[in-house]
Amino acid sequence: MQRKIRGEYILVRSMAASLPPTIFPCILHLLLDVALGFNRIYKSRGLTKRHSSLSQFGLPVMLALLISGCGNDLSDLNALLEQSIHENAVTIEVQAQLTAEQVVSLAPVTTDSEGSAQFVINLESNAITGQVIIQQQQQNLPVQQVQIRQGFGGRNGNPVLDLQPDPFDPNIWQVPDNHLLGNADVELLLRGGLHILIITDTHASGELRGQLLLGGQELLINPLGADQLLNIGSNSGAASAISYLSVDFITGEIQGCVRRLGDTLPDEVALHAGLAGLDGAEILRYQEDAAEAGVWHSPENTVLPTETLQQLEAAQLYVQAGGAGYPDGAIRGQLYLPHYLLKVTGLSGLNLIPPVNSAATGKAFFTVNAFDGTAQAIVRVTGMSPTDVALFRVNNPNSTENGHLLFTLEEHGDYWRLPSGAVFGNNDFNDIGKDRLIFIATTAGFPAGEIGGRI
Repeated sequence: MQRKIRGEYILVRSMAASLPPTIFPCILHLLLDVALGFNRIYKSRGLTKRHSSLSQFGLPVMLALLISGCGNDLSDLNALLEQSIHENAVTIEVQAQLTAEQVVSLAPVTTDSEGSAQFVINLESNAITGQVIIQQQQQNLPVQQVQIRQGFGGRNGNPVLDLQPDPFDPNIWQVPDNHLLGNADVELLLRGGLHILIITDTHASGELRGQLLLGGQELLINPLGADQLLNIGSNSGAASAISYLSVDFITGEIQGCVRRLGDTLPDEVALHAGLAGLDGAEILRYQEDAAEAGVWHSPENTVLPTETLQQLEAAQLYVQAGGAGYPDGAIRGQLYLPHYLLKVTGLSGLNLIPPVNSAATGKAFFTVNAFDGTAQAIVRVTGMSPTDVALFRVNNPNSTENGHLLFTLEEHGDYWRLPSGAVFGNNDFNDIGKDRLIFIATTAGFPAGEIGGRI
Protein backbone atom coordinates (compact mmCIF):
# COMPACT_ATOMS: atom_id res chain seq x y z
CA MET A 1 0.00 0.00 0.00
CA GLN A 2 2.82 2.40 0.81
CA ARG A 3 4.34 1.99 -2.66
CA LYS A 4 0.96 2.41 -4.32
CA ILE A 5 0.15 5.57 -2.41
CA ARG A 6 3.56 7.03 -3.21
CA GLY A 7 3.05 6.33 -6.89
CA GLU A 8 -0.39 7.98 -6.90
CA TYR A 9 0.98 11.04 -5.13
CA ILE A 10 3.69 11.34 -7.77
CA LEU A 11 1.20 10.84 -10.60
CA VAL A 12 -0.91 13.70 -9.27
CA ARG A 13 2.19 15.87 -8.87
CA SER A 14 3.29 15.11 -12.44
CA MET A 15 -0.16 16.04 -13.76
CA ALA A 16 -0.07 19.25 -11.78
CA ALA A 17 3.31 20.19 -13.20
CA SER A 18 1.72 20.66 -16.63
CA LEU A 19 -0.76 23.30 -15.38
CA PRO A 20 -0.02 27.05 -15.37
CA PRO A 21 1.62 28.01 -12.06
CA THR A 22 -0.62 31.08 -11.72
CA ILE A 23 -3.65 28.83 -11.24
CA PHE A 24 -2.52 27.52 -7.86
CA PRO A 25 -2.70 30.68 -5.72
CA CYS A 26 -6.29 31.14 -6.95
CA ILE A 27 -7.46 27.65 -6.00
CA LEU A 28 -5.44 27.14 -2.81
CA HIS A 29 -8.18 28.14 -0.38
CA LEU A 30 -10.89 26.52 -2.50
CA LEU A 31 -9.25 23.10 -2.43
CA LEU A 32 -8.50 23.33 1.27
CA ASP A 33 -12.09 24.34 2.01
CA VAL A 34 -13.40 21.41 -0.05
CA ALA A 35 -11.07 18.98 1.69
CA LEU A 36 -11.90 20.23 5.16
CA GLY A 37 -15.59 20.28 4.30
CA PHE A 38 -15.51 16.61 3.34
CA ASN A 39 -13.61 15.91 6.51
CA ARG A 40 -16.38 17.49 8.58
CA ILE A 41 -18.94 15.32 6.74
CA TYR A 42 -16.99 12.20 7.71
CA LYS A 43 -17.02 13.40 11.33
CA SER A 44 -20.76 14.13 11.33
CA ARG A 45 -21.52 10.62 10.06
CA GLY A 46 -19.53 9.06 12.85
CA LEU A 47 -16.72 7.77 10.62
CA THR A 48 -13.27 7.65 12.14
CA LYS A 49 -10.59 9.59 10.36
CA ARG A 50 -8.40 6.54 10.33
CA HIS A 51 -10.77 4.92 7.85
CA SER A 52 -11.48 8.06 5.87
CA SER A 53 -9.87 7.87 2.44
CA LEU A 54 -9.98 11.66 2.32
CA SER A 55 -8.03 12.07 5.54
CA GLN A 56 -5.41 9.50 4.58
CA PHE A 57 -5.26 10.16 0.85
CA GLY A 58 -7.53 12.91 -0.51
CA LEU A 59 -6.27 15.83 1.50
CA PRO A 60 -2.56 15.00 1.10
CA VAL A 61 -3.15 14.53 -2.65
CA MET A 62 -4.78 17.94 -2.89
CA LEU A 63 -1.88 19.43 -1.02
CA ALA A 64 0.54 17.54 -3.23
CA LEU A 65 -1.24 19.08 -6.22
CA LEU A 66 -0.83 22.53 -4.76
CA ILE A 67 2.76 21.97 -3.78
CA SER A 68 3.57 20.63 -7.25
CA GLY A 69 2.48 23.83 -8.93
CA CYS A 70 4.64 25.96 -6.72
CA GLY A 71 7.97 24.76 -8.14
CA ASN A 72 10.78 26.07 -5.97
CA ASP A 73 8.30 27.27 -3.33
CA LEU A 74 7.91 23.76 -1.87
CA SER A 75 9.49 24.88 1.36
CA ASP A 76 6.76 27.51 1.86
CA LEU A 77 4.09 24.79 1.96
CA ASN A 78 6.00 22.19 3.96
CA ALA A 79 4.59 23.52 7.24
CA LEU A 80 1.11 23.70 5.70
CA LEU A 81 1.21 20.01 4.81
CA GLU A 82 2.34 18.91 8.28
CA GLN A 83 -0.24 21.19 9.93
CA SER A 84 -3.00 19.71 7.76
CA ILE A 85 -1.96 16.18 8.69
CA HIS A 86 -2.34 17.12 12.35
CA GLU A 87 -5.66 18.88 11.89
CA ASN A 88 -7.32 16.37 9.58
CA ALA A 89 -6.19 12.92 10.67
CA VAL A 90 -6.58 11.53 14.15
CA THR A 91 -4.42 8.49 13.52
CA ILE A 92 -1.66 7.66 11.10
CA GLU A 93 0.08 4.38 10.36
CA VAL A 94 3.81 4.01 9.80
CA GLN A 95 5.70 0.91 8.72
CA ALA A 96 9.29 -0.23 8.33
CA GLN A 97 11.17 -3.10 6.78
CA LEU A 98 14.16 -4.06 8.95
CA THR A 99 17.38 -4.97 7.16
CA ALA A 100 21.09 -5.15 7.93
CA GLU A 101 21.77 -2.79 5.02
CA GLN A 102 20.23 0.10 6.92
CA VAL A 103 22.42 -0.33 10.03
CA VAL A 104 24.93 2.49 10.47
CA SER A 105 28.15 1.05 11.89
CA LEU A 106 31.89 1.05 11.29
CA ALA A 107 31.81 -2.45 9.80
CA PRO A 108 29.18 -4.02 7.51
CA VAL A 109 26.62 -6.20 9.30
CA THR A 110 26.06 -9.75 8.06
CA THR A 111 22.92 -11.55 9.14
CA ASP A 112 20.29 -13.91 7.77
CA SER A 113 17.54 -12.25 9.80
CA GLU A 114 15.09 -9.55 8.82
CA GLY A 115 12.04 -7.94 10.32
CA SER A 116 9.06 -5.64 9.99
CA ALA A 117 7.43 -2.97 12.12
CA GLN A 118 3.98 -1.42 12.17
CA PHE A 119 2.75 1.37 14.45
CA VAL A 120 -0.34 3.53 14.82
CA ILE A 121 0.01 7.02 16.28
CA ASN A 122 -2.88 9.13 17.56
CA LEU A 123 -2.04 12.70 16.63
CA GLU A 124 -4.42 14.21 19.17
CA SER A 125 -2.92 12.41 22.19
CA ASN A 126 0.48 11.29 20.76
CA ALA A 127 -0.37 7.74 21.88
CA ILE A 128 1.52 5.02 20.01
CA THR A 129 0.70 1.33 19.64
CA GLY A 130 2.25 -1.39 17.52
CA GLN A 131 4.90 -4.06 17.32
CA VAL A 132 8.07 -5.30 15.67
CA ILE A 133 8.29 -8.83 14.28
CA ILE A 134 11.71 -10.44 13.76
CA GLN A 135 12.14 -13.29 11.29
CA GLN A 136 15.21 -15.26 12.36
CA GLN A 137 16.67 -17.50 9.69
CA GLN A 138 19.17 -18.83 12.23
CA GLN A 139 18.83 -18.97 15.98
CA ASN A 140 22.01 -17.01 16.58
CA LEU A 141 20.96 -13.56 17.66
CA PRO A 142 19.61 -13.26 21.21
CA VAL A 143 17.90 -9.86 21.09
CA GLN A 144 18.97 -7.46 23.81
CA GLN A 145 16.89 -4.42 22.88
CA VAL A 146 14.39 -3.20 20.33
CA GLN A 147 14.20 0.57 20.24
CA ILE A 148 12.58 3.41 18.39
CA ARG A 149 15.35 5.95 17.89
CA GLN A 150 15.85 9.37 16.37
CA GLY A 151 17.79 9.68 13.12
CA PHE A 152 17.24 9.88 9.38
CA GLY A 153 18.82 7.35 7.06
CA GLY A 154 22.57 7.10 7.63
CA ARG A 155 22.43 8.85 11.01
CA ASN A 156 22.30 7.39 14.49
CA GLY A 157 20.37 9.16 17.21
CA ASN A 158 19.05 9.07 20.74
CA PRO A 159 16.58 6.41 21.92
CA VAL A 160 12.92 7.43 21.99
CA LEU A 161 11.27 4.25 23.26
CA ASP A 162 12.25 0.74 24.40
CA LEU A 163 9.86 -1.95 23.22
CA GLN A 164 8.96 -4.93 25.40
CA PRO A 165 9.20 -8.61 24.38
CA ASP A 166 5.97 -10.51 23.99
CA PRO A 167 5.65 -13.00 26.89
CA PHE A 168 4.71 -15.81 24.47
CA ASP A 169 6.89 -15.09 21.43
CA PRO A 170 10.49 -13.80 21.74
CA ASN A 171 10.41 -12.63 18.12
CA ILE A 172 7.64 -10.09 18.79
CA TRP A 173 8.38 -6.83 20.59
CA GLN A 174 5.57 -4.44 21.50
CA VAL A 175 5.07 -0.83 22.54
CA PRO A 176 4.38 -0.56 26.29
CA ASP A 177 0.76 0.14 27.20
CA ASN A 178 -0.38 3.76 27.32
CA HIS A 179 2.86 5.18 25.94
CA LEU A 180 2.89 8.74 24.61
CA LEU A 181 5.46 10.24 22.26
CA GLY A 182 6.82 13.73 22.82
CA ASN A 183 5.73 16.46 20.42
CA ALA A 184 9.23 16.81 18.97
CA ASP A 185 9.39 13.07 18.23
CA VAL A 186 5.99 13.15 16.52
CA GLU A 187 7.16 16.00 14.30
CA LEU A 188 10.32 14.05 13.51
CA LEU A 189 8.22 10.95 12.75
CA LEU A 190 6.13 12.89 10.22
CA ARG A 191 9.35 13.85 8.40
CA GLY A 192 10.70 10.26 8.32
CA GLY A 193 13.28 10.91 11.03
CA LEU A 194 12.64 7.96 13.37
CA HIS A 195 13.85 4.38 12.95
CA ILE A 196 13.75 0.97 14.61
CA LEU A 197 17.01 -0.57 15.84
CA ILE A 198 17.45 -4.22 16.85
CA ILE A 199 20.42 -4.68 19.21
CA THR A 200 21.72 -8.24 19.68
CA ASP A 201 24.50 -10.02 21.50
CA THR A 202 26.41 -10.24 18.23
CA HIS A 203 25.94 -6.63 17.11
CA ALA A 204 25.90 -4.07 19.89
CA SER A 205 25.52 -1.21 17.36
CA GLY A 206 22.54 -2.89 15.75
CA GLU A 207 21.89 -5.99 13.68
CA LEU A 208 18.72 -4.79 11.98
CA ARG A 209 17.37 -1.32 11.33
CA GLY A 210 14.30 0.07 9.61
CA GLN A 211 13.27 3.64 8.83
CA LEU A 212 9.68 4.48 9.83
CA LEU A 213 8.08 5.94 6.70
CA LEU A 214 4.74 7.43 5.73
CA GLY A 215 3.31 7.18 2.23
CA GLY A 216 5.35 9.35 -0.10
CA GLN A 217 8.59 8.93 1.86
CA GLU A 218 11.54 6.81 0.74
CA LEU A 219 15.02 5.90 1.93
CA LEU A 220 17.55 5.36 -0.88
CA ILE A 221 20.80 3.53 -0.05
CA ASN A 222 23.37 3.53 -2.85
CA PRO A 223 27.11 2.78 -3.04
CA LEU A 224 29.81 5.15 -4.25
CA GLY A 225 32.89 3.80 -6.01
CA ALA A 226 35.47 4.57 -8.67
CA ASP A 227 33.78 2.14 -11.08
CA GLN A 228 30.92 4.60 -11.65
CA LEU A 229 33.25 7.42 -12.79
CA LEU A 230 33.20 8.31 -16.46
CA ASN A 231 36.99 7.86 -16.63
CA ILE A 232 37.38 4.49 -18.34
CA GLY A 233 40.51 3.64 -16.35
CA SER A 234 38.76 4.19 -13.01
CA ASN A 235 37.57 0.67 -12.30
CA SER A 236 38.92 0.34 -8.78
CA GLY A 237 40.25 2.41 -5.92
CA ALA A 238 40.79 2.53 -2.19
CA ALA A 239 38.09 5.13 -1.60
CA SER A 240 34.48 4.01 -1.27
CA ALA A 241 31.40 5.28 0.51
CA ILE A 242 27.69 4.76 0.97
CA SER A 243 24.98 7.32 0.26
CA TYR A 244 21.79 7.52 2.31
CA LEU A 245 19.03 9.79 1.06
CA SER A 246 15.78 10.25 2.96
CA VAL A 247 13.31 11.95 0.63
CA ASP A 248 9.72 13.08 1.02
CA PHE A 249 8.18 13.13 -2.44
CA ILE A 250 5.26 15.23 -1.18
CA THR A 251 7.12 18.12 0.42
CA GLY A 252 10.40 17.72 -1.47
CA GLU A 253 12.44 17.68 1.75
CA ILE A 254 15.62 15.58 1.69
CA GLN A 255 18.14 14.48 4.29
CA GLY A 256 21.31 13.31 2.56
CA CYS A 257 24.24 11.58 4.23
CA VAL A 258 27.44 10.14 2.74
CA ARG A 259 29.58 7.93 4.98
CA ARG A 260 33.13 6.81 4.26
CA LEU A 261 33.77 3.08 3.88
CA GLY A 262 37.42 3.07 2.80
CA ASP A 263 40.41 4.66 4.48
CA THR A 264 40.09 7.93 2.61
CA LEU A 265 37.35 10.18 1.35
CA PRO A 266 38.01 13.26 -0.82
CA ASP A 267 37.37 16.72 0.51
CA GLU A 268 34.25 17.58 -1.53
CA VAL A 269 30.89 15.82 -1.83
CA ALA A 270 28.08 17.15 -4.01
CA LEU A 271 24.75 16.16 -5.53
CA HIS A 272 24.57 16.38 -9.33
CA ALA A 273 21.97 15.90 -12.06
CA GLY A 274 22.89 13.31 -14.68
CA LEU A 275 22.22 9.80 -15.92
CA ALA A 276 24.77 7.11 -15.11
CA GLY A 277 27.60 7.59 -17.58
CA LEU A 278 26.98 11.33 -18.08
CA ASP A 279 28.27 14.40 -16.29
CA GLY A 280 25.77 16.90 -14.94
CA ALA A 281 25.40 20.21 -13.17
CA GLU A 282 25.95 20.44 -9.44
CA ILE A 283 22.71 20.85 -7.48
CA LEU A 284 24.00 21.25 -3.95
CA ARG A 285 27.18 20.82 -1.95
CA TYR A 286 27.27 18.51 1.09
CA GLN A 287 28.74 19.73 4.39
CA GLU A 288 31.36 17.88 6.39
CA ASP A 289 30.18 16.64 9.78
CA ALA A 290 31.80 18.60 12.58
CA ALA A 291 31.79 15.72 15.05
CA GLU A 292 32.34 12.58 12.96
CA ALA A 293 35.18 12.20 10.46
CA GLY A 294 34.36 10.84 7.01
CA VAL A 295 30.68 11.84 7.17
CA TRP A 296 29.01 14.45 5.00
CA HIS A 297 25.46 15.84 5.17
CA SER A 298 23.19 17.77 2.85
CA PRO A 299 22.44 21.27 4.17
CA GLU A 300 19.63 21.48 6.72
CA ASN A 301 16.14 22.31 5.42
CA THR A 302 17.01 21.30 1.85
CA VAL A 303 13.91 21.08 -0.34
CA LEU A 304 14.15 19.86 -3.93
CA PRO A 305 11.92 21.38 -6.64
CA THR A 306 9.53 19.18 -8.57
CA GLU A 307 11.81 18.90 -11.61
CA THR A 308 14.66 17.57 -9.47
CA LEU A 309 12.37 15.09 -7.71
CA GLN A 310 11.33 13.79 -11.11
CA GLN A 311 15.00 13.36 -12.03
CA LEU A 312 15.50 11.41 -8.82
CA GLU A 313 12.57 9.14 -9.69
CA ALA A 314 14.14 8.49 -13.10
CA ALA A 315 17.57 7.59 -11.62
CA GLN A 316 19.07 10.79 -13.02
CA LEU A 317 20.77 12.15 -9.90
CA TYR A 318 24.16 11.14 -8.52
CA VAL A 319 26.53 11.96 -5.66
CA GLN A 320 30.20 12.52 -6.47
CA ALA A 321 33.15 12.97 -4.15
CA GLY A 322 36.26 14.74 -5.35
CA GLY A 323 38.40 17.75 -4.65
CA ALA A 324 41.63 19.46 -5.66
CA GLY A 325 43.48 16.17 -6.08
CA TYR A 326 40.67 14.61 -8.11
CA PRO A 327 39.78 16.84 -11.08
CA ASP A 328 37.58 14.12 -12.60
CA GLY A 329 36.20 12.95 -9.26
CA ALA A 330 37.35 10.17 -6.97
CA ILE A 331 34.16 8.17 -6.43
CA ARG A 332 30.61 8.46 -7.66
CA GLY A 333 27.26 6.87 -6.88
CA GLN A 334 24.03 6.98 -8.87
CA LEU A 335 20.91 7.48 -6.75
CA TYR A 336 18.01 5.22 -7.62
CA LEU A 337 14.88 3.76 -6.07
CA PRO A 338 14.76 0.04 -5.20
CA HIS A 339 12.96 -0.90 -8.41
CA TYR A 340 15.92 0.28 -10.49
CA LEU A 341 18.95 -1.80 -11.38
CA LEU A 342 22.34 -0.28 -12.26
CA LYS A 343 25.13 -2.23 -13.97
CA VAL A 344 28.56 -0.84 -14.85
CA THR A 345 30.84 -3.05 -16.93
CA GLY A 346 34.17 -2.69 -18.69
CA LEU A 347 34.64 -3.38 -22.41
CA SER A 348 37.70 -5.11 -23.87
CA GLY A 349 38.69 -7.52 -26.61
CA LEU A 350 39.15 -10.28 -24.04
CA ASN A 351 35.39 -10.28 -23.35
CA LEU A 352 34.65 -11.52 -26.86
CA ILE A 353 34.66 -15.18 -27.91
CA PRO A 354 37.04 -15.83 -29.50
CA PRO A 355 39.00 -13.04 -27.80
CA VAL A 356 40.34 -10.12 -29.84
CA ASN A 357 43.78 -8.65 -29.32
CA SER A 358 42.94 -4.95 -29.06
CA ALA A 359 44.35 -2.09 -27.03
CA ALA A 360 40.95 -0.36 -27.06
CA THR A 361 38.87 -0.30 -23.89
CA GLY A 362 35.50 1.02 -22.84
CA LYS A 363 32.88 1.24 -20.13
CA ALA A 364 29.11 0.71 -20.28
CA PHE A 365 26.62 2.20 -17.82
CA PHE A 366 23.28 0.40 -17.91
CA THR A 367 20.15 1.42 -15.97
CA VAL A 368 16.81 -0.40 -16.13
CA ASN A 369 13.45 0.11 -14.44
CA ALA A 370 12.17 -3.25 -13.20
CA PHE A 371 8.55 -2.03 -13.15
CA ASP A 372 8.19 -1.30 -16.85
CA GLY A 373 11.45 -2.51 -18.42
CA THR A 374 12.51 0.92 -19.68
CA ALA A 375 16.28 1.03 -20.04
CA GLN A 376 18.98 3.64 -20.50
CA ALA A 377 22.60 2.98 -21.39
CA ILE A 378 25.72 5.02 -22.05
CA VAL A 379 28.82 3.44 -23.62
CA ARG A 380 32.20 5.19 -23.71
CA VAL A 381 35.26 3.88 -25.56
CA THR A 382 38.88 4.89 -25.95
CA GLY A 383 41.58 3.78 -28.39
CA MET A 384 39.16 3.15 -31.24
CA SER A 385 36.57 4.82 -33.48
CA PRO A 386 33.59 2.46 -33.58
CA THR A 387 31.51 2.02 -36.68
CA ASP A 388 28.70 0.71 -34.47
CA VAL A 389 27.93 -0.04 -30.83
CA ALA A 390 25.10 -2.48 -30.21
CA LEU A 391 23.52 -4.56 -27.46
CA PHE A 392 23.09 -8.27 -28.20
CA ARG A 393 21.46 -11.20 -26.45
CA VAL A 394 23.22 -14.57 -26.78
CA ASN A 395 21.67 -17.91 -25.84
CA ASN A 396 25.00 -19.36 -24.75
CA PRO A 397 26.82 -17.27 -22.12
CA ASN A 398 30.08 -18.89 -23.21
CA SER A 399 29.80 -17.56 -26.74
CA THR A 400 29.17 -14.32 -28.59
CA GLU A 401 28.41 -15.96 -31.92
CA ASN A 402 25.00 -15.65 -33.56
CA GLY A 403 23.86 -13.09 -31.03
CA HIS A 404 20.37 -11.62 -31.40
CA LEU A 405 20.48 -7.86 -31.90
CA LEU A 406 18.42 -6.03 -29.28
CA PHE A 407 19.35 -2.38 -29.83
CA THR A 408 21.78 -0.35 -31.91
CA LEU A 409 23.11 2.57 -29.91
CA GLU A 410 23.16 6.13 -31.20
CA GLU A 411 26.36 8.18 -31.38
CA HIS A 412 26.44 11.39 -29.31
CA GLY A 413 29.89 12.91 -29.72
CA ASP A 414 32.16 11.18 -27.21
CA TYR A 415 29.66 8.49 -26.17
CA TRP A 416 27.03 6.12 -27.54
CA ARG A 417 23.52 5.95 -26.12
CA LEU A 418 20.63 3.49 -26.12
CA PRO A 419 17.70 4.93 -28.15
CA SER A 420 15.11 6.86 -26.18
CA GLY A 421 12.17 4.69 -25.13
CA ALA A 422 14.09 1.39 -25.23
CA VAL A 423 12.12 -1.28 -23.35
CA PHE A 424 13.30 -4.73 -22.24
CA GLY A 425 11.00 -7.70 -22.52
CA ASN A 426 10.74 -10.23 -19.71
CA ASN A 427 13.19 -12.70 -21.24
CA ASP A 428 15.84 -10.07 -21.84
CA PHE A 429 15.32 -8.52 -18.41
CA ASN A 430 15.70 -11.91 -16.74
CA ASP A 431 19.03 -12.41 -18.51
CA ILE A 432 20.62 -9.40 -16.83
CA GLY A 433 23.55 -10.65 -14.78
CA LYS A 434 23.65 -14.03 -16.54
CA ASP A 435 26.36 -13.09 -19.09
CA ARG A 436 23.83 -13.31 -21.92
CA LEU A 437 23.57 -9.58 -22.66
CA ILE A 438 26.64 -7.98 -24.18
CA PHE A 439 27.59 -4.60 -25.61
CA ILE A 440 29.80 -4.97 -28.70
CA ALA A 441 31.71 -2.16 -30.43
CA THR A 442 32.73 -2.88 -34.03
CA THR A 443 35.29 -1.29 -36.33
CA ALA A 444 36.18 -1.66 -40.00
CA GLY A 445 39.00 -4.03 -39.05
CA PHE A 446 36.80 -6.06 -36.68
CA PRO A 447 33.29 -6.14 -38.18
CA ALA A 448 32.22 -8.85 -35.71
CA GLY A 449 33.39 -6.77 -32.78
CA GLU A 450 36.64 -5.35 -31.42
CA ILE A 451 35.64 -4.98 -27.77
CA GLY A 452 32.69 -6.10 -25.70
CA GLY A 453 31.29 -6.07 -22.19
CA ARG A 454 28.59 -8.23 -20.56
CA ILE A 455 25.90 -7.03 -18.17
